[in-house]
Amino acid sequence: LGDKRNAPVGRMLLPLVDVLWPIGEAPSLAQLQDLARQAKQVPCEGEKVYSYRFMPLGDSLDTGDQDLYVAANKQDPSSGMERSGVFGCVTLKVQVKLSAEVGSLTHCYLRSLRDGAVEASAPASDEAAADESQPSVLSVLKNTSVKQTVRNIGRLEAFGTAPTTGLLRWLRDRPVRAYSAAAVALALGFAEALPPPMWTMPAVVWLLVVANGLLAAQQRAQDWGPRMMEVVDDATASADPQATSAPFPIWSGDLSTAPKKSMQEMLEAFSKGMGKLERNTEAVASFLERVSSVATFADQPLSALIMAGGGTAALVLCVLLRLVSWVDKSGSKACGLAAAVLLIVAAHTKVRGRKRDDPLAPLHVANKILGCAPTRGDVVHYYVATREQCVGKPSGSRAASTSSVQLGPPS
Repeated sequence: LGDKRNAPVGRMLLPLVDVLWPIGEAPSLAQLQDLARQAKQVPCEGEKVYSYRFMPLGDSLDTGDQDLYVAANKQDPSSGMERSGVFGCVTLKVQVKLSAEVGSLTHCYLRSLRDGAVEASAPASDEAAADESQPSVLSVLKNTSVKQTVRNIGRLEAFGTAPTTGLLRWLRDRPVRAYSAAAVALALGFAEALPPPMWTMPAVVWLLVVANGLLAAQQRAQDWGPRMMEVVDDATASADPQATSAPFPIWSGDLSTAPKKSMQEMLEAFSKGMGKLERNTEAVASFLERVSSVATFADQPLSALIMAGGGTAALVLCVLLRLVSWVDKSGSKACGLAAAVLLIVAAHTKVRGRKRDDPLAPLHVANKILGCAPTRGDVVHYYVATREQCVGKPSGSRAASTSSVQLGPPS
């Protein structure tokens, strides 16, 4: 180690929550019963034995001691961890015991939720006023919020392009499940068991949410699987990708064989990330503003046209539903048929996966369609042009070839 005897060369994460509750596993009935028993157990305690390797140091947002593991960026080969930095192995016996003041594990979570609600309702403090020093160019360049912004862009992209889980994945894994569920829906419809009574809808929604969560937990446990403990070099990983397949991009050797980026390439990547951030935020803001403009008749001809189209579509649906009500007075058969069609369509639609580069593509398409709808900036221009810069009320009519508008003070 030489002069750097105290410098960190590796690290290990201690998953304290995993000691009390197994992470990455689907909850079983026995575990839920054990959790119910732990609600009365004070204090809550657990013990586990881990065999750990020393992992490379992760990315840090500042020069302090906060060192974070983050998912690697597939567009940046240097963002992942190097397998060559993994070394050693040590067996640790980890014991976790909550204090008597914290109580059981259930009480711990309830207290955390309560404290979060209290903190959210408290008046926000002005953090900017605490720092009265004038920022310099160097301090702006070193500002960690820029790096965090770039990281958040990657987080949003990863969330938007992540594979579907839960009920949809369960149906798509085996299409026969969708056909079976459709047959059950048809049977329930002809037995007039659909739709369920209105007073049971909260329980039905809750059951669907729980079922979706449990299926997603089982799929996560299947995806994570038992990880291999031996160190695999990059050559072995490229030759056998299945040996090191993971649900998250972690290792730089799995991302690309390209060399690390130069400073110029890093600047270009940063500029590209800022451009992508600008484009995505522009898409969200423009879509919300245009929808608001259409709904509030900011552009009367466009709003009237869209409202008339919506009214026509609503009238057609009303007529169709009326015809269905004559054939199926209770609506059970129609509801069962609609449920069956939705299940089959959901099982055969294109899987949302990582190949889609732009998770906000639907918003960009909607903005192109609503390109003639005014944004907030356009509405501000309308206001300035027709109210602030005019002296008096504009004269003339729509049918006139010209209109007299006084743009300045009278001479």
